[in-house]
Amino acid sequence: MVDSSAKGPLLEGPTAYALLRWQYLFAASGIAVVGVIWILNEIRVPENWVVHALLGLALLNSPLFGVALFRRARREMAERRAGYTTLLYGEKKLMQLDPYMGRVIRLGGAPYLDRQRFAEILEATKAEAALRAERPERVDRNKAA
Repeated sequence: MVDSSAKGPLLEGPTAYALLRWQYLFAASGIAVVGVIWILNEIRVPENWVVHALLGLALLNSPLFGVALFRRARREMAERRAGYTTLLYGEKKLMQLDPYMGRVIRLGGAPYLDRQRFAEILEATKAEAALRAERPERVDRNKAA
């Protein structure tokens, strides 16, 4: 996570990219839980606390996925209104900012970055954001006054 000293032109709160990742996480975990339940049913495991816990997890996962989907769509619209996107394949006419530091990584109208290049940029900016979080820049009290 990026601390406040690493702010770029990003809107406050999680980026559309971060919310999309949460959406993928909830989708994948939901599919995995349903798969495990299906396998347990196929091998005729009797109903017990494990099966009930998995069913509860599956029921909890659906609204979480829905919330992530809704929030990502709203954030994507907000980013669009602000004139940028943080998604790999967001609107091509918008400039693309990296989702961690808010730096421009693709100008509006330029060709999309390939996945490998996008991943390299994200890895570098995540490392820089983590470093900034560990060592926040010192403020000279005389200059701040």
